[in-house]
Order: sequence, then structure tokens, then C-alpha cells
Amino acid sequence: MSRNYSQAFKIQAVEKTLLKADNVTIKEVADSLSVNLSSLNRWRVEAKQQKLNTTSTNEKTLLTQENAHKIGL
Repeated sequence: MSRNYSQAFKIQAVEKTLLKADNVTIKEVADSLSVNLSSLNRWRVEAKQQKLNTTSTNEKTLLTQENAHKIGL
């Protein structure tokens, strides 16, 4: 069964891959969030292409321009 994640969750997950400490892999980040690795990688691509945005005016975009350019695929 597929699970729907909020935009805010996706952005936070992508940021965790950018801010990873102690050489934590993207797979380890995915596992820690109970997210499929392919989903997290897709969110990273979407973030790089600036397709991953919050649409609610109540949500604050956590993926900053500074971090967006760090996404290395």
C-alpha cells in the first residue's frame, strides 16, 4: 500500500539528506524515516528541479536556496 506524504515531510526528508552528519547515507536517512529509498531519491530530484514546494500559505518552505544547490545526484 502506498503512503501519501505531506510536502513539508518531503522537504524535511530532503534536507536531512543535505545535512547528513557522520557520513550517513541517503539509504540510512530513508530507513530512519521509514521511507522507500526510491521515493526519497525522487523527492531529491524534484527538489533539484524546484518542483517540491509547499502550496499552503501556512507552511514554511524549509528547503532553502542555499541547500537546494547542494543536492548532488
